[in-house]
Amino acid sequence: MNTHRLGVNTNYLVTRRLKLTGPLTEKFDQIESQLLDLIGVNSAIVNIAKRELRIAYDASKRQLADVETVIADQGCQLRTHRWDRFKRSWYRYFDQNIKENAAKEPWRCH
Repeated sequence: MNTHRLGVNTNYLVTRRLKLTGPLTEKFDQIESQLLDLIGVNSAIVNIAKRELRIAYDASKRQLADVETVIADQGCQLRTHRWDRFKRSWYRYFDQNIKENAAKEPWRCH
């Protein structure tokens, strides 16, 4: 049985995998707890060995910019390789699209 946190609409739930750089070993607990404190975040797990963050959030309430802000506040950064930048821009596009579609009332022909 899948249980989701309060405030998460499963219709708009997205999962993201982000590579991290910076002083991660001291900060991973704070990153996880600050992300989980945000409304709309379902899960956040930092894997120190792979230096990555796996996060699931409701894209109608949260955007990738919110995640990036929390990471930057802790002194870490997202990896800036070409593929990582491309994925983040793709994530931003889909997050914005989901947020706009969630605000609209569905169109009906009858």
